Amino acid sequence: MNSTTWASETMRTVDRLAYWREIVCRTILNVSPESEAPPHFQARIAARNYGAFKVAQFHSQRHRILRRPQHIRREDEPTYLVSLQVEGQSLIAQDETRFTLDPGEIAIMDSRRPFEMRFEAPVQRLIAIVPSSVLEPRIPWLKRSRTLKIDARAPYLDMTRQHIRQLVGSDTLPSIEANLLVENLYNLLALSTRAEETGRPDQDVQLENILAFCRSNLFDPRLSPAFVARGFGISLRTLHMRFEKTGQSFGDWIVERRLETCREALSDPRQGNQNISQIAYRAGFNDLSHFCRLFKRRFGVSASAWRNRPN
Repeated sequence: MNSTTWASETMRTVDRLAYWREIVCRTILNVSPESEAPPHFQARIAARNYGAFKVAQFHSQRHRILRRPQHIRREDEPTYLVSLQVEGQSLIAQDETRFTLDPGEIAIMDSRRPFEMRFEAPVQRLIAIVPSSVLEPRIPWLKRSRTLKIDARAPYLDMTRQHIRQLVGSDTLPSIEANLLVENLYNLLALSTRAEETGRPDQDVQLENILAFCRSNLFDPRLSPAFVARGFGISLRTLHMRFEKTGQSFGDWIVERRLETCREALSDPRQGNQNISQIAYRAGFNDLSHFCRLFKRRFGVSASAWRNRPN
């Protein structure tokens, strides 16, 4: 077992946020913490590494954490982030899923997908990083949902929380006991999330599959209501009824995803040699002027202004 501790009070104020970013990336996950007041940012972390399983305790002031596409490297082992809220509140967004995490609740997020976590006030959290290769066989419905919120009253959640606290709170835990606790934690997470699999309406499951299909084929010029409906063997009317649950029409949902993809590409210095039209066409837009109007309407600035904005 390896352990790491760090506190912002030990650093010069000007360096605090940068070192926090470095510590979090090195010990937990490659992300970008952002704060509205970097010189006054305060945080503490105690992290432990049990082989491929990582766990950490965070205390931090108001800030947000972004996991962008450029943070996701192909060579990284696929993992899930398990976040236990201890104090304060977290606002979590991943793909179309958005929810608030209150004390006692747990979120599971797929690190292979971008996400955002906001903390509007000081928070305390316990985080575990779990390889997907060991979690998905126990929780196969994660492959479909990707992001789950476990209610504080869910069965077995008390035991789940106790296991996480034990793993993060002891620096003298023998390796055999630690491995048993980790294995138990995996099984408890499966039991705690089982309600997500049972009693779900068939149309909800179908909608998740449709959205996953659309994300996988987002840049395919054939992507259309007829193309998707045909692929799932349903009528156009049924397809549009499914999309009503997203709060967007099929077309608006697709455009929103494509615009987000373009915004991320325009923020990526590795794609600096690609002009705006190349990025737009690659994302599925076939009219540059129409794309530019949509981009400005959605984000409040032109695509070129977004690309050239100061970092």
